[in-house]
Amino acid sequence: MIFSKSSEYIKKPFFISSELSGKFLASIIDSLPDAVLVIDIDQKIIAWNRALEKMTGITAAQMLPSPTPFLKYNPEELMGKPIYNLLHSYDIMLLTTAFKKIIKNKESESLEIRIKDSAGDYHWVELVGNPRFNDNSEVDGAIFVGRVVTERKLVEEALKASEERYRELFENANDIVYIQDPGGQYLDFNKAAQAITGYSREELLNISMEHLVAPEYLDLSKKMMKQKINQGGTTCYELEIIGKNRNKIPVEVSSRLIRYSDQSIAIQGTARDNTKRRQAEKALAAEKERLALILSSIGHGVITTDNYGIITFINTEAERFFEWKNEYARGKRLLEVVPLVEGYTHLNHSLFFASKDEPHPVDIRIINNLGQISLLSTTVTHIPGNDGNDHGMVFVFRDVTELRKAESQLALSQKLESIGQLAAGIAHEINNPMQYIGDNLSFLNEAFASIFSILDQVKALASFEDISSCILGLEKLLEKSQRELDFFRNEIPQAIQQSLEGVTGVSDIVTALRNFAHPGSGEKQIANVNHAIMGTVAIAKNEWKHLADLELNLGNDLPAVKMVVNQINQVLLNMIVNSSHSIQDAIEKGLYPKGRIVISSQKNGSYVEIRISDNGMGIPDTIINKVFDPFFTTKEVGKGTGQGLAISHDIIVNKHNGLIELESEVGRGTTFYIRLPIKGSI
Repeated sequence: MIFSKSSEYIKKPFFISSELSGKFLASIIDSLPDAVLVIDIDQKIIAWNRALEKMTGITAAQMLPSPTPFLKYNPEELMGKPIYNLLHSYDIMLLTTAFKKIIKNKESESLEIRIKDSAGDYHWVELVGNPRFNDNSEVDGAIFVGRVVTERKLVEEALKASEERYRELFENANDIVYIQDPGGQYLDFNKAAQAITGYSREELLNISMEHLVAPEYLDLSKKMMKQKINQGGTTCYELEIIGKNRNKIPVEVSSRLIRYSDQSIAIQGTARDNTKRRQAEKALAAEKERLALILSSIGHGVITTDNYGIITFINTEAERFFEWKNEYARGKRLLEVVPLVEGYTHLNHSLFFASKDEPHPVDIRIINNLGQISLLSTTVTHIPGNDGNDHGMVFVFRDVTELRKAESQLALSQKLESIGQLAAGIAHEINNPMQYIGDNLSFLNEAFASIFSILDQVKALASFEDISSCILGLEKLLEKSQRELDFFRNEIPQAIQQSLEGVTGVSDIVTALRNFAHPGSGEKQIANVNHAIMGTVAIAKNEWKHLADLELNLGNDLPAVKMVVNQINQVLLNMIVNSSHSIQDAIEKGLYPKGRIVISSQKNGSYVEIRISDNGMGIPDTIINKVFDPFFTTKEVGKGTGQGLAISHDIIVNKHNGLIELESEVGRGTTFYIRLPIKGSI
């Protein structure tokens, strides 16, 4: 028989009418599509039907008497065994609890448990248990009827896992996440919504959209909701919501339409708190406004451009410089607005865009509509971007027309001061050759007077008619004048040569002085540094020749340098005079009877370098950083203005884009390094 039972434990398995036999009832139960399992009061198996066989892998042919693959027991061997052998370990307590309730309450119980088949795989089974009564109407077991729900359970577990993952993302998102029905009622909020708004979840679910969204954004919010419902898709917009403390919170909303399995719809959205971004934007706007105010107030002209030289901004001072309003200048090319004087050598059109070196000021000339020329000191700075590329340029202009005039006057005054200090020495240098030129001329005057006297006597003797008397007179004159004539023959050429040398020396001094003192055009010219050194050494000779031996080590084949010659002469003179004064101090202190100055020139990388070294007193470390400051001097009152090194620094660094440095040690001397750039020179 297919429906197996143990006669020892079951006398009448079910309450049936006397008309129905046990076999007939067993056939009915055996044909049910649901599994039927009967256990006694001790929770031991006493019967099961074909559906249970199918579920567990036990066929009718296997039931009796051959062994069944189900737990490797024969059916007869399985009879009376505990039900727990068929259950998953996690479900034993669940079945035990349900069984006790059935026995105690005599009522049915529902549960879902896992039953193992012959292959060792578990199947989820949904069971309904009912009490089993004996002939005495006493409960002596339970009858469980159930069906396999494994697929449903797997779907439910997958759905549950998905929901858990979604919920975890939902709750842990940093942005507000909400769900809203088409009518505007909020269905759910995450934790971030509570943290940002200050409301609890319950308060948020009971609040209306009209109370949560700021009034000025309510129409926009409703419009976006209607658009999603009608058109679907995702909408992004910004609005403000009102927090529990009535504070307005700016948010960026992104929402979409979702459709449930029952075809109902809802709106799911995220709202990112933009408070910090708004604060940053306001701070940036305030900073821009402050910067614009500063740029409008400063006395420098400022122009910004993109990488192509298109103007993006000009400030008030630039408007005045170039007679353009900001709104008209924007979008124009820089060189349309900046009216450069044609052919000005310090700037060409490519300078603005080519140089990416360390920014340094360059003087440019502009001409206004009235033809007036102004001199502007200009600094070009490239604007770096976060991507490492330049995003434009900033041009800063300063009107230095009057300043350059004052500087020229100051430089000229300092030059005249230097010439004044050298005047006595220069006069002495000129006086020495002039003195021996004068002495030689006096000697030549006397010599030629004596020669002319002898010639006059010869002429007189030549007039005698008596030839013998003439010859006798000439012999006596020659004997008398021979010694004097021999002296003149030796001395006159020497006197003439010395005089010519003296004239050449005076001419050289005058030429050097003229070159030194000449104001020039102020333009840079290609020149030889060595010529400038030698000329200045000649001018300053009387300053150093009694104090020091001066040695020149000038490099051969030095590249020519683009420079303002008289300005470089001025720098060299300042250095030589300073060295002479330092050596004089050392001599007065008894360090030595005569000092030493060495001037050298050489090519050093991209520069022509001039070194001026002395073995004077040196400069203390406490003041070495001040020597280039205007009006700073260590000399006694009346011996200097303190402008020499300051002007030298300005000439080399600012006007020639060069370098000037020094090394000094007290008691051992000082070396100045002057470097003039070769770049841009021929």
